[in-house]
Amino acid sequence: MDTWGERHAFKYQKYIDDALDKIAENPVRIESKNANEYFSDARSLKVQKHIIFYVVKNEQIVILRVLHQSMKIDKHFDF
Repeated sequence: MDTWGERHAFKYQKYIDDALDKIAENPVRIESKNANEYFSDARSLKVQKHIIFYVVKNEQIVILRVLHQSMKIDKHFDF
């Protein structure tokens, strides 16, 4: 938060919150992508410079990770 400031952090949090609401409304929405290469039945949704990874199990949405696009994604799914 020191780099971008509190105002920017709150704005960015709103982008993430809005994306989570969209996922809740329709988990297989057209903008989301299949992410099976990282986790079985996973989907991903890009939000600004972050990617939300999630699965739908038993009618519940489970957020697996929220990663910055610069991160090595496969490293964060090494189970």
